[in-house]
Amino acid sequence: LHNSDRPVRGFVLQALDALNSTWPHAGHRVINAAVDAWTAKAIEPCLLSNEQITTSDLLLLELGSQSWHPSQAVASERIVRKLLARANGPPPALVLVTTRQWCGRSVHGLRRRERPVLLKSWDGIEDQFARFCAAYGMACLSMRDAIFHDVLASRENFTVPDVAADCLHPEQSRFGYHYMADLLIHFFR
Repeated sequence: LHNSDRPVRGFVLQALDALNSTWPHAGHRVINAAVDAWTAKAIEPCLLSNEQITTSDLLLLELGSQSWHPSQAVASERIVRKLLARANGPPPALVLVTTRQWCGRSVHGLRRRERPVLLKSWDGIEDQFARFCAAYGMACLSMRDAIFHDVLASRENFTVPDVAADCLHPEQSRFGYHYMADLLIHFFR
């Protein structure tokens, strides 16, 4: 599941490659402030105190895949509001990118020996983020909105093992990280 048999250029780096190859200069860079399995509430103080992040021009935020509950919505909105209200210069372009919990009950993917059972409900955290995006004029990109019907139909190259073999992380699959990269690149274009 961890792609140890092959190198993986993750979706953010694939999007960076596309950005650098199509813009007038190739000097864009990524600052990855992600912390595995931390909630928005837990990362908020660190995220908002990191000057490299708070002064960036573009921020891709994936705040929804970990332990989603009402306090996470409050923390996520607080992060968005503070980033948009920065005092030194124009606000960054914010893009909320959301992975999908395709099956299982664990926010960390499948539990040991858990058999994947595809969740067939459209409802999800993407709906809360869509409200944030509408309220604050941001972009929302989600795996659900892009490929839900293909995964539900188990179309070729869109089965759970193809998009997130552990039911959550796109990089733990054959194509999920490419689909996420395609989603970002299409948005940038």
